[in-house]
Amino acid sequence: MMHYTNGWMGNSMDGEAWTAIGGLIVVLLVVLIIMQSKK
Repeated sequence: MMHYTNGWMGNSMDGEAWTAIGGLIVVLLVVLIIMQSKK
């Protein structure tokens, strides 16, 4: 597990929570790109 320090956000939320949210955003972006390329 990697831990990220979010100095711009402060430590109000867990780093793991932000890592999971970031992962979901990346997956959504990849899916959108694939769908666009298949059109």
